[in-house]
Amino acid sequence: MVERRIFCRGNSMVGSESAEFFMLRLGTPHPTWALTDDSNIIGIGDCDGVMSALFELDRNQIARIRGLGQSVERIRCICDRAGRELNFYLHGRQMSRGVWAGVASADPDYLPTDAMIATWKVPKKPHDAFKFPSVSTRMVASACPA
Repeated sequence: MVERRIFCRGNSMVGSESAEFFMLRLGTPHPTWALTDDSNIIGIGDCDGVMSALFELDRNQIARIRGLGQSVERIRCICDRAGRELNFYLHGRQMSRGVWAGVASADPDYLPTDAMIATWKVPKKPHDAFKFPSVSTRMVASACPA
């Protein structure tokens, strides 16, 4: 397994505080994560697999994650959460074209098993997300004065 490092800004939050954040906010010490090629936001899933925490990553961080291939790699990640840094590891791989996913852990000794890796999927979107109704471009064009 290859290790890469990702850094964000902020004051340091030690691994145990990151583990506490995962347990208290997400209900699991090893939450799922996902990133798609149309965003610089990484989604972290809760114990039910629903994306419950979002972190904006910079260009370098995105490049490292998008550099993941089909085999599982570990990336050290330090992200800002309310002005403090969360230190954790992303274990993951490219799931399909434009989608990377895996599990996160604050424990430097954690390694996902092959059985766990086989179950990885992209976290579900929140159930209470607002969906905009689609608007036909023809309708918009006819509503605009020429």
